[in-house]
Amino acid sequence: MKRTLRAGLVSLGGILVAATGIWAVFFSPSLGDVQTTLSATIQASLNPAHQKNLEEITQIAVKIENETGFPAEAMVAQWAIESEWGERPACRQNYFGIKRSSRNKLGCTARTSEVLSAHQVEQWNRLHPDAPPIRGQPAGSGGMRVETSQQFADYRTLEESCRDYAWMIQNAPPYGVAWARYTATKDPKRLLAELAGIYWSDPDYVKKANAVLNQTEVVDALATARAPSLPSTPKFPRALPPVVLTGAAVAIGNIVLAVVVFIVKQQIRVRQAGEEAKHISYLSKLDDLGAKIELARAEFHNELAEAENRFYQRINGNYVRKEVCGELFTRVEQLESKVDELE
Repeated sequence: MKRTLRAGLVSLGGILVAATGIWAVFFSPSLGDVQTTLSATIQASLNPAHQKNLEEITQIAVKIENETGFPAEAMVAQWAIESEWGERPACRQNYFGIKRSSRNKLGCTARTSEVLSAHQVEQWNRLHPDAPPIRGQPAGSGGMRVETSQQFADYRTLEESCRDYAWMIQNAPPYGVAWARYTATKDPKRLLAELAGIYWSDPDYVKKANAVLNQTEVVDALATARAPSLPSTPKFPRALPPVVLTGAAVAIGNIVLAVVVFIVKQQIRVRQAGEEAKHISYLSKLDDLGAKIELARAEFHNELAEAENRFYQRINGNYVRKEVCGELFTRVEQLESKVDELE
């Protein structure tokens, strides 16, 4: 009986503790305000599009952090709040709700929601008598949440928007004190708290920013972006035994030598083929020249033979005339001498 009663008391105590914890999480006034206010920003888990946007912004934020010293946490937190995780930038590429100024070449007019005090609302309506008076819904800290149309800066890329945001916080006069304190403390969350009331008018902005930075996906994305890039795993061990190194060097040397020998042989063969072609061309020309010489020689011999024939014919003709006529002349002379004697 006692054991049963004791077990029942323990169970009842556990139920009371669990109920107290649930009430503290969901019904406590301080946490309840955060849950209601941050419902548009904090998600149980990011959808694939928001996760992809988060990975892109963390890479850029860490890159700018390494170059300028501006904390990536502050940039990612404001990016998530101002653009709803990169889904709804002002204009085309303004992810930080930056108002247009003389340094911005691009810009647009867009609707914005801000929390103003009753005095600020009254002052705005007094300064713009021609415009419809602005009205809003009550917000925390006695302010009024109103929607107005304002001129915003615009950028060509997400990185350009991020760089202008970092430059503005580091160099624009309204943020000088907050940035100076950050350079001393290096606390991104304190920087966001220091910017409260200067950069934004939403009284819950710091709670939203801290909630973003505490989200698991954001912590993991920033850690991944900051992780040093590891070299690819080498195919072979870095430290090899001397025998292996020597054998590899010899093998590589033999391969190089074989390639060089092959290239040299190819060059020699090409040159030999060229020389053989030239030699064959010269022999062909010599054969043609020899044939021409033989033909000329044959023609010369023919002409010489004909000349010799004509020459001997002439000589023979003169000899015959001399022999025949000589004898006739001699007979005539003898006959004439006889005739003289007979007379």
